[in-house]
This record gives sequence, C-alpha cells and structure tokens, in this order.
Amino acid sequence: MRGSGKLSGMNKVNYFPDELNGMKILIVDDIPENLDILSYILKKNFDLSVVNSGEKALAVLEKFEADLILLDVMMPGLDGYETCKRLKANEKTKGIPVIFLTGRVEEESLVEGFRVGCADYIAKPFKDVEIFSRIGAHLKIQKLIQDLNKSNRKLLEQKEEIIESRNQYQFMVETVSDGIFYLDENRKVTSMNPKLCFELGFEEEEIVGKSIEEIADIGAIPNLVQSLSTRRFGDRATRDLKVQFYTKSEEAECSKTSPLTVNCFGIWNLQNHVVNKIKLEKKFKGTICVVEFSS
Repeated sequence: MRGSGKLSGMNKVNYFPDELNGMKILIVDDIPENLDILSYILKKNFDLSVVNSGEKALAVLEKFEADLILLDVMMPGLDGYETCKRLKANEKTKGIPVIFLTGRVEEESLVEGFRVGCADYIAKPFKDVEIFSRIGAHLKIQKLIQDLNKSNRKLLEQKEEIIESRNQYQFMVETVSDGIFYLDENRKVTSMNPKLCFELGFEEEEIVGKSIEEIADIGAIPNLVQSLSTRRFGDRATRDLKVQFYTKSEEAECSKTSPLTVNCFGIWNLQNHVVNKIKLEKKFKGTICVVEFSS
C-alpha cells in the first residue's frame, strides 16, 4: 500500500532544539504532497534537499552532505529498500541514518527495513509528534557522533603537536651544554642527559633509580635534599644552589665534582589557571634540575 503522508494533529509549536538548527536533511518521496508536508515542517530549522526518486537521492548525495535521510519505501524505479542498501554499501554515505517513510507497518515490512540498514521509520499518515520525536532523536545522536569525531580529531592533532614538541625538547635536552636530570615525586632519579652522564662518568642506567643522597654530597648543605627536589616553580623555584656530585673514577673510591650551580623547578600536571578553570586535581609530577658547567 502506497500512501499519502497527510498530516495528523499538526500544530505550530517548534519541538526541535536550537542546537540542531542548520543540520542537513535529504527528503526522498515520489508523492509531491508528502514532500510539501515535510518541507513545511522542517524548512524553518534545517537545510533541506528534496528529490522524488531513489536514483536522484544517490546522485544528490555526491554533493549534499546530509545528516539524516527521510526515505519513502514504495517508489517506482529504485524503491526505498534498494536505495538504502546502496547507501549503506557506499563508504561516503553509510554513516548517514535513514528513516523510512512508510504506510506499511506490518512486522515483515519493518524487519526488512531494519535488515537493509534503516535506523527508524515514520508511519503514514504523518503525525506531528512522531515527526518531531523521531527526527529530533536521530539528529541529536548524529550531532553527538559528529561532535565526538571532531573532538577526537582535535585530540589527535594535539597529540601530534605534543609528540613534535617532545621530540624537539628531547633534542635540546640531549644536545644542551648544561647537565639535566629529573627526580620523581619520591626523589629518585628518572633520567639524566648525556652531558651530565659524561661529566660524572656514569652511564644513565647506572644513575636511574638512585636517590639524591646517592648522587650528591648532602652533608655540607642543610636541607639540600628538599632544595633539590623542590615542588616550587617560577620565581619560587630553587636557584643558584651549589652542589657537589659524586663521580665515577678509577683513581679514587669516592671522588666529587667541584661545587656546581644547580637550578631546580617543580613539575605539575596543570598550571594554576587551568586547574581553576576546569576543576581538575593538581598533581606534583617531580622536579627538573639543571646543572651549569663552565664553558
């Protein structure tokens, strides 16, 4: 049975939320009255494309990037089932939700619709509540998916930027003339750059995991451990601290460097203004220590 979608119970209240305004809907129906009714309801909120056959629907989707397709089931030529099959087989259109417009609501017809890939159906004659609820629901889902994909793309771009920045930073750490080492929140060495390893005579793997007491002479300076492992940064960071580091030497059992100037900065997961803005917990991640060597 082919039917007109003559509207039942229509009123002038707009039930579509503003967040959906401007989304794109393709309406496909070979009966002009149905196209007129749906266009009248939807044109205020949405960007519409209207065609009267499955063949034209497939053609228009080459350029019209629909967010939702309203597709009549019973049409001459390509019917709704075959059109939907082709949409779902096309990489460009397979993600667009399809709502069937149908006067056939018996179980067999509905099952066939879902089998070929439709997301929902609107029965004829049209009812305003059904139009608003079903179209609104699927557009909300589609918008959420689009927003999620957009966020994922943005995160991927940010990740790539972070990786590039990290690579550049790693290059500077490895080639800089200063010595650099990192302490974790438990005051253990997590890494040391090649310059400092060379000056102390150790391989990095010999140093990683050691405590401050094992790499520096802490006896001469009160609170040296606390100063080296500072949590402070910016103007309150540890600056111009004089430290003697143990070196690896075949000539002496326990040799040390001359006093070297060390600047230390606490590392946190977020800056204060970000913490206040997004209400995330601020966590201490460790300390970076920069050891100056004379040129």
